[in-house]
Amino acid sequence: MAKPGKIEGLECDLNAVEGIRLVLAGRFKEMASFGDAALKWEDPEGVHDMRVASRRLRSALKDFLPFMRERPLRDSLTKLKDIANALGTVRDQDVLIDALEKFMASCPAHVVDGIESLIEERKKRRIQGREILQKAIQKEKLEVLRADFEKAIEKAVKGRDSKPGDLRYAQGYSFKEIGAKIVSDRVNEFNKRSPSVFEPFRRKRLHRLRIAGKHFRYPLQLFAECLPESFNGIVEPVTNLQRALGDLHDADVFVGELSSDLADSAVKSPANTGSSPEHSAEVWLLSEYTRLRSGYYREALEEWEFLQPRLLINATYRD
Repeated sequence: MAKPGKIEGLECDLNAVEGIRLVLAGRFKEMASFGDAALKWEDPEGVHDMRVASRRLRSALKDFLPFMRERPLRDSLTKLKDIANALGTVRDQDVLIDALEKFMASCPAHVVDGIESLIEERKKRRIQGREILQKAIQKEKLEVLRADFEKAIEKAVKGRDSKPGDLRYAQGYSFKEIGAKIVSDRVNEFNKRSPSVFEPFRRKRLHRLRIAGKHFRYPLQLFAECLPESFNGIVEPVTNLQRALGDLHDADVFVGELSSDLADSAVKSPANTGSSPEHSAEVWLLSEYTRLRSGYYREALEEWEFLQPRLLINATYRD
């Protein structure tokens, strides 16, 4: 995964409006720079890198929206979400195909044919996703979107001046000051979601905690030089927790699909249940992923126990 690029000219004491301009333009440029690599199908890391870059851009937009007017950005927000969805569709299939191919090396002989069939089905879905992605990230489209996006940013930051102590708009404040507000909000959001880590079977809550962790990590990285040193020890454990929760979520999604397929087959064709290679493979994979899920959850729990005391040190940060 590509690390976030350094944004030239960005300083903590910079005017907040100028900082927002630099970050959003820089993050868009970074995302677009992976366009060619994302279309080289032989290396799935190109899609992954562009997807992560699109997340950083959309996270920055989410962070900055409270200090801007949203209406000028709505069209760009929709198009950026479409790009992110297209990247996510292909990436999800890449990850699952890779996992299934690795299972082929250790699975019992009686499920090999069924797993091969499942891989072929996933490859068909990936082809469909790639066709959509190819259209979404054409160079010409990205260049038009970039120009429109930069114009929208200029309109969005031209809000009225905030009253003293009111950070609803960016005028009159430094990049560091809005960073303090953003990070404080993300700390609170993450803490609010954190009890979900002790609910191993509340899938949606665990997924929301993962998303909160992502929204916390990106501003930590963005405002790293503007934050107290105590935050330096948080980025890595937050990243590790989010990764473990991501593996857990991926397992939950696939377990849900397997369970649904198997249950549907049992209802529609009870006499034929168990007779197909695909059925045998899905039953075996359901067992394997259920086992793996337990490991991912234990890992997430361990990462939380490591992170929690470090998080408490910064829980009341307001600059």
